[in-house]
Amino acid sequence: MKLKVQQVFEATPLLATIINEKRPLPPKGAYWIARLHTKLLPEFTTIAARHDALITAYDYTAPEATTLSVPEEKRAEFFAAWAEIADEEIEVGVDPVKLDLLDAGGVSSITAGEFVTLGELVCE
Repeated sequence: MKLKVQQVFEATPLLATIINEKRPLPPKGAYWIARLHTKLLPEFTTIAARHDALITAYDYTAPEATTLSVPEEKRAEFFAAWAEIADEEIEVGVDPVKLDLLDAGGVSSITAGEFVTLGELVCE
């Protein structure tokens, strides 16, 4: 399945949150979430390294901060560079999950906003 870098960058931590919060899911849905996270994680690690390298290139730490960041006057430049990376398509060996596999007895363990983030990783 082809996915945009940005979708992998956002969906992987979301899947980890769903897993770590032990949300109620039917067994097949829980299996799919775990499997999907496992397959996306190596791609996420590579993407996160690219994102961090882009930030590190500015060699800037804001006053009273402990981590590197992007100076205010360079943020437009950073976001433009990240947008190019984020828009790249990558092939990931996953199939979308059917929505009914996530049905925990008529109660959704995944919010509407989370479905937006998961995008085409979930289908009807």
